Amino acid sequence: MKSSDEFSLFLGCIAPNRYPAIELCTELVLERLGIGYEVMEEASCCPPPGVVRSFDELTWLTLSARNLSLAQGREIITICNGCFSTLKEASVMLRNRELRDNINQHLKAIGREYRGDVEVKHLVEILYSSLDRIKEVMERRLRLRVGVHYGCHLTRPSSILGVDSPENPRMLDEIVEVVGAESVEYDDKMLCCGAGGGVRSYSKELALTFTRRKLESLKDAGVDCVVNSCPFCHLQLDQGQAILRDEGMDIEIPVLHISQFIALSLNYDAGLHQNAAPSESLVEKLEKL
Repeated sequence: MKSSDEFSLFLGCIAPNRYPAIELCTELVLERLGIGYEVMEEASCCPPPGVVRSFDELTWLTLSARNLSLAQGREIITICNGCFSTLKEASVMLRNRELRDNINQHLKAIGREYRGDVEVKHLVEILYSSLDRIKEVMERRLRLRVGVHYGCHLTRPSSILGVDSPENPRMLDEIVEVVGAESVEYDDKMLCCGAGGGVRSYSKELALTFTRRKLESLKDAGVDCVVNSCPFCHLQLDQGQAILRDEGMDIEIPVLHISQFIALSLNYDAGLHQNAAPSESLVEKLEKL
């Protein structure tokens, strides 16, 4: 694993603006693991594959290429499935010289050029390759029952993203297990949170039907919390849960990004107070560990 500032950290939009604890925990965890990084301060929205790309692929690809150009010479770490999908797919598409030259004509207007030399990784991949190091530095075992949520854009399309099995992934499960948790199997484990593919933008009501089903399955499995790898999924499972509670649904499942979960094993404050859904039950369990 690289130890100098050879990674560029792409934070995306939702973590810095809606859940800054995810941003902070990501940085704390990377530093504790000895993984060097530099935050991409001038990055824009990725932009999202399910919204911008659906309307205009050229605009989507040009904006993606601009972000990739900011990391010349470094691999990018993303903390969001949508950002990962966009930047990874764009980087693969832009290996085509003719297409890259076309996109660079647009970037030339703002004084930028993408050379086609950037690799993109998700934080899940970085943590998975650091399991032994996590064991070394963790300060407490999190003896919790955890439901992991992979989301849609981490493993699919598998031919391009190349992260784990698209049908039976295990990376997130093994990461939570390495700090002492039990990864609980549950119905609808691979179901969308409800927000992906532009569904939340089109209809929040429709998106909530997915969220309700997901949360019901997690509740039936008796989990202490749900751990995700995407701030957008995090937002949907967290704020969607708060809406469903207001509508009478009896549900209290704390929502954590994988960076927050690992941060808890390092005795850091994971910023659970920023969530819309209640986290008191998890806090009480953590105090007894």
